[in-house]
Amino acid sequence: MQQLNTQQWNLGTTSFVAALGLSAAACGPAVAVEGDTDGGETESASDTIIDPSAPTEPTDPTVDCPRVLCGGVLICESDHCDAYPPDCDYDDYGCYCVYGHCSPGYDCYSDEDCGSGELCDGGYDGCDPVQSLTDCGSPATLVGTPLQIPTGNPVGSLSFVDLDPETAGEDLVVGTDIDGWLLTSGGGTIQLPSDGPVRGATSADLDGDEAVDLVLLDDAGLTVHYGFGTPMQETVTVASAQPYTAVHALESIEGLPSLALLDSAGTVAIVTGSSERLLEPAVLPIPNEDSAQIESFALGDGSDAVLWEGSEGSNSMLYTLGSRQFTDFGQAPRAGTRSIAVGALTGSTFSDVVWASHYVDWTLLEVSLGGEAVGQRAIFFDYDTIGLGDLDGDGLDDLLAVGEGGLAVMPGDARWGLTCFSQSPFVGGASRTVALGDLDGDGSDEAVVITDAGGAPMQYDVSWAR
Repeated sequence: MQQLNTQQWNLGTTSFVAALGLSAAACGPAVAVEGDTDGGETESASDTIIDPSAPTEPTDPTVDCPRVLCGGVLICESDHCDAYPPDCDYDDYGCYCVYGHCSPGYDCYSDEDCGSGELCDGGYDGCDPVQSLTDCGSPATLVGTPLQIPTGNPVGSLSFVDLDPETAGEDLVVGTDIDGWLLTSGGGTIQLPSDGPVRGATSADLDGDEAVDLVLLDDAGLTVHYGFGTPMQETVTVASAQPYTAVHALESIEGLPSLALLDSAGTVAIVTGSSERLLEPAVLPIPNEDSAQIESFALGDGSDAVLWEGSEGSNSMLYTLGSRQFTDFGQAPRAGTRSIAVGALTGSTFSDVVWASHYVDWTLLEVSLGGEAVGQRAIFFDYDTIGLGDLDGDGLDDLLAVGEGGLAVMPGDARWGLTCFSQSPFVGGASRTVALGDLDGDGSDEAVVITDAGGAPMQYDVSWAR
């Protein structure tokens, strides 16, 4: 059994997430913003994995240059920075010349102290700009269709399932505040048997009888409808002390599929498939913190893992089913809650991960391609919901970000992961949930969105031009 080789990841090292201190740019030629702004003492993989633009010449700290006294600190005087820039706060413990402007020396203690598209470097040297994704060249186009379900109750969850893998298209489970509905790829609408609201769903052949089983989370706990929709359907339920909030079907190298479960207390459990239809959740002893969200993670060898995010300040963690090993993914939230999406931006069988942190008027994207070094990019407007799916049918997943200010799609790229974005206005209020899947069976995923405005879920066909 092939195990995950974490030695190649360099998790937690300076090469994994490198920050350029502002004082390091105090002398020598100025660095253009559109070049390599991720910084670091060596060439960082974060540019080469998600941005094909060539890096600019690095600053040479050994080059001598005229220096002037600014607030008690020597800064570089060059053609790119006036000796006494008018925006420099001389009463704020000095200032530094970086990227052609003057940044006060002690002007941030957290990212919230910085401007749009800037991050606090973790010390007292000021705010570093994050390189932005470029515009693809044209706005995204949306064609929206309301998905009608025979109820006006608020919708709280969306889950794509595949109950018939032999045919094109997927089915959508819509959970309301009192029940759940199945919207089939053929256009049918079926009310699901449930105990209260359906909070999540997935599908897999858990007992190995070649019939797909439907998995639902409701007030009763975990319910599996074995052979859903067949004459031999059987229902098995396992109660939970805390309501389950998320479920993912996982493949393993040996044996039957498994389920990863998350409950409202942050506990993650694994249910191993069984031909005897036994459902026995085994709680994972997660190091450090409980989980706030989970995603399935493909390791590229036919086996799966569970990626989860803990509370503020704790790293993302990975649990490999085959080896039963924990790995620190080395990527902690910078502030508050962030979203995770896992998919195949490059088309690889090893999962890519996108984290999105939401600031006042911009979004920080952190991207790891196939477990490699994490790169940072900025997009503007606050996008609070993200998802990954193949929106154009080219075999590569695309990143979709939705927020109150609009919608942005970032096409997947086989070499770079993400290279550009296309935005579009979005009507309907702040988004709460986004699910991507091929509901109509045309070979391209659609985006289904629930917003605070209420009403039926909206299905969007999203297109763009580069």
